[in-house]
Amino acid sequence: MKNKMLKKGLAIGMSAFLLASSLAPVSVQAASWKQNKTGWWWQEDNGSYPVSQWKVINGKWYAFDERGYMRSGWFLSKGKWYYLGAANDGSMKTGWQLVNGSWYYMNPGNGDMAANQWIGNYYVGGSGAMLTNQWIGNYYVDESGKWVPGKTKATAQWIQSGNRWWYRHADGGYTRNGWELINGSWYYFDNAGWMLSNQWIGNYYVGGSGAMLTDTWIGDYYVDASGKWVPDAKKDQHTHKWVAETTVITHPAETHQELVKEAWTEEIPHEEEGHYEATVPGHWEYELVPAEGHEEEYETIYGTMDKRFVVTKRAYTKSTWVEPKTVECNEIGYEVETPMYRQEERIICGGCGLDVTDDYKEGSTHDHLEEEAMKGNDNCGSTYSDYRMVQYDTRNVMYPATYVVDKEKYVEKIQHDAEYKTVVDRDKWTETITKIYALNVEQFSNKIFQGTNRFWLVPFLYHFLQKYACPADPLPC
Repeated sequence: MKNKMLKKGLAIGMSAFLLASSLAPVSVQAASWKQNKTGWWWQEDNGSYPVSQWKVINGKWYAFDERGYMRSGWFLSKGKWYYLGAANDGSMKTGWQLVNGSWYYMNPGNGDMAANQWIGNYYVGGSGAMLTNQWIGNYYVDESGKWVPGKTKATAQWIQSGNRWWYRHADGGYTRNGWELINGSWYYFDNAGWMLSNQWIGNYYVGGSGAMLTDTWIGDYYVDASGKWVPDAKKDQHTHKWVAETTVITHPAETHQELVKEAWTEEIPHEEEGHYEATVPGHWEYELVPAEGHEEEYETIYGTMDKRFVVTKRAYTKSTWVEPKTVECNEIGYEVETPMYRQEERIICGGCGLDVTDDYKEGSTHDHLEEEAMKGNDNCGSTYSDYRMVQYDTRNVMYPATYVVDKEKYVEKIQHDAEYKTVVDRDKWTETITKIYALNVEQFSNKIFQGTNRFWLVPFLYHFLQKYACPADPLPC
């Protein structure tokens, strides 16, 4: 019968061993970096971690996403770009950074990317990349991106050779056998590129400066506002006076938008996201509850008063069921320091119910019955045998990890608009337009005194102009 009870006790003990798990507390660790299959995160000493924020760690800035993972590469925050290094780096960079073959400048103060500005002798464009081998306004940068001080941008200009002129374009070319509009005036160039002057070019006339004449008489020939000869025009030598009116027109700068970078789609691959967890099964937990009692006085048979200990509540083994739970863990699993129990036959005090088995072990100096007798507790004078759950060892039990997918692998697409820059085709310029037309003498005098009250001068001026302004000779007035 006793052997059967022992076998039954061992079976119960093994069951308790398999069910026991989370009795040991989880130790508090110092703040540190953690990594799993998805990426890196920073765990505080209390187990929390930063989410959707910047944080300074060991003197460096790091950015964390909405799940708490450390960001890397390019990161857009509040309209500004930041570079956070490679996947296993993540710290915010400052100064010049070489990324995918292009140089970028990250401002030392706050780490944001510079754009459309000079950084010393180097220029970064709208995308932030340093420009090379091109003109930036009137400044040229070489293949390394450095400004070349002695290099000037060619401009169109008049060139004189002896007593002849020609017009060189910005690219070094020139016009031949044709007209060209230069600063608001038309000029004609021969087959060698030389400017012609003081001669007719078809129905058009170029003056001493080479500019085509308009709205004027050339000898007995009149050219209109476009510069073309008017065959039917005739001069009035005596009753008309030619008047010139000059108008100054300021033209705004002429510009156009030049494409710097085509619209493009950025694809950012995201790996599968998940975590490891382990299931800790439910288990029984055992605890020895000591006896409770009090001392009271009693009279011995010899007539003297003494005290004895009276047990009001016997000692017993308390069993508690701990529910199963799921906990996060690493790739290996979840390790718990677990007490091991088994059922053993024990010697129990008949008075208080205390387990006194150890009192009867060889070499034991403790005797519960003797101790209680000295206190006058005559209830603890006997023992009996009973089977109880007893902790016999403590082991580290590993519960295997299970990988749980939180988010499937996906590709994030970000659409970037095309980038343009304003190019000045022609700077702001002033055009002077001279209009020449004929007035008779009376009209001419009225125009001079228009808006005045000096009408008494009109008859005098009329006769003056008739006599002196238009003499009777072959020349026009």
